[in-house]
Amino acid sequence: MQNIRGNESSLSNNNIGAIYEDQSGIIWIATDLGVNKIDRNAYKFIHYQYEQYNPNSLNNSVTWAFNEYLPGIILIGTDSGLNMYQPKTGKFSYYKSYKSGSDGISSTIKALLKDDKGNLWIATDKSGLYVYSLSAPVNLQNAKLLLHYDVKNGLCDNTVWCLQMDEFGNIWIGTNNGLNVFDKKTKILKSYKHNPFNPFSISNDIINTIYQDAQADLWFGTYDGLNY
Repeated sequence: MQNIRGNESSLSNNNIGAIYEDQSGIIWIATDLGVNKIDRNAYKFIHYQYEQYNPNSLNNSVTWAFNEYLPGIILIGTDSGLNMYQPKTGKFSYYKSYKSGSDGISSTIKALLKDDKGNLWIATDKSGLYVYSLSAPVNLQNAKLLLHYDVKNGLCDNTVWCLQMDEFGNIWIGTNNGLNVFDKKTKILKSYKHNPFNPFSISNDIINTIYQDAQADLWFGTYDGLNY
């Protein structure tokens, strides 16, 4: 499946940043030119993009990450921050920052994760890792910052590529310069790095993806191989 110029039933762009399936079986595809939604039951293919004069569109067409925070409510990470899709209206809202400097929620977002307490973890490009609480009904403007990690307080690198929660509620964090894990019990951020003298260390410090399989084992995709 690729972009075909003039064909609305094709991908909007061939550069794919993420693929996500929601609880209803709809497939969401993040691209460099908006979000593609595939409803396999209704045979529908829908494109969503940034529209300059539409306040209910995405705030940026370069999209990277999804998370179904509540049934049907899809959070989307773009180059300009956090967006939310409302299924009842088919419209988007996004967080509007009124502060100077980075607050994570309006940064380039590479990954999103909802933990077992309902908190939202936001992985950013160059701004570190943020944890927010969202109250119901979800309103992004009311998001409350709980934690911020960067290289100053234990994060391996300020660019975070991926997030994964394990069976114990610990959060594994893949960065551009090492692997971190947030220990749920101790609240301590641990780090793991490649050691050329240790064959059991991670094979490379660029962690591109993390996956937990059906047996609850973790897999780590790096710039130089797969780790288990």
